[in-house]
Amino acid sequence: MILSIFPNLFLEIATMLIGLVLSAPVTRLIVKLFASKPKQKVPYSEQLSALTSSLIKSTKQVDIILAELSSVTKDRERALTKLESELSILENREIETKKRIEDLQNIPLAAVEHFAQLTTAGEKRSARRDYLLFAAGVIVSTLIAILLKVFKLA
Repeated sequence: MILSIFPNLFLEIATMLIGLVLSAPVTRLIVKLFASKPKQKVPYSEQLSALTSSLIKSTKQVDIILAELSSVTKDRERALTKLESELSILENREIETKKRIEDLQNIPLAAVEHFAQLTTAGEKRSARRDYLLFAAGVIVSTLIAILLKVFKLA
């Protein structure tokens, strides 16, 4: 009677029970078939030689990096030495310039005016002399050109 009411329910419960009973051995069989096989043990001598070669390679890479660091450090040290020497030269120039400024500030104003008068008079005289020399050069070059044409040497 119960079977007639729930025919599918009975079949489903039966299938579940059979699946539970058979699932453990089947699962173990599947795991055994597809499980990875354990690796073969590598002898210690081969492991040591592999580790030694890896260590040697790493040591060489560290040596290369240390050489590069040393080179960069030396370059920076040279640059720092150069900058320090340039800085000391500039400091000396600054001291000299400050001394000149102080000396110029201590010169009396009358002396500066007298020096300015002396240089302006000399500049005016030299300007006149320059104009006279220019005019003389034009006249002389013209006379030479005329003489060369007259004697047909040009």
